[in-house]
Amino acid sequence: MEHPVCPRCDKDFTRRSGRQSAWERLLSTLDVYPFRCQLCTHRFFCFQRGAQYMRYQPDQREYLRVPTAIPVSFLSERAKGQGMIVNVSMRGCSMESPDQLQPGDILCLSGQEANGLPPITIEAAVVRCCLKQQAGLEFLRMQNGEQDKLRQVIEGQEKVMHLAGHCRRSIPWPAR
Repeated sequence: MEHPVCPRCDKDFTRRSGRQSAWERLLSTLDVYPFRCQLCTHRFFCFQRGAQYMRYQPDQREYLRVPTAIPVSFLSERAKGQGMIVNVSMRGCSMESPDQLQPGDILCLSGQEANGLPPITIEAAVVRCCLKQQAGLEFLRMQNGEQDKLRQVIEGQEKVMHLAGHCRRSIPWPAR
């Protein structure tokens, strides 16, 4: 099934979004479903005749993460160090680092230019989970110009994944 095009940015990197209200469940009986643009974060509704969405839930993220390899420096009240962003979305990332981080730590991230990707600065990101030397981060604050750079990185990586046949866009967001 074709992915709908975002009405805001005119890109087709969209994902089925979870229904948030009884009204949205009612709309889905009429084949109108919520979608989320993975680049501009716009949430919109689209008619999809005969669409069937499984209740299978591969993960609970609203945004797909695309693989990257972006070296970063980070700074928090407790620590400073180096790491590597191994996957990223518009709202968060996974970072590998030998430095000990704890859930709740607030970090400032400074990405370095790598493989032609622009350097990105995230003013505030919170550590949501840690597993061995990998931390899941949620972005809390970044400048608009940095959001545009992040969007370029994600769009570029998504195109590479799509061309290589490894794109996860075909996994639908679960119906609730």
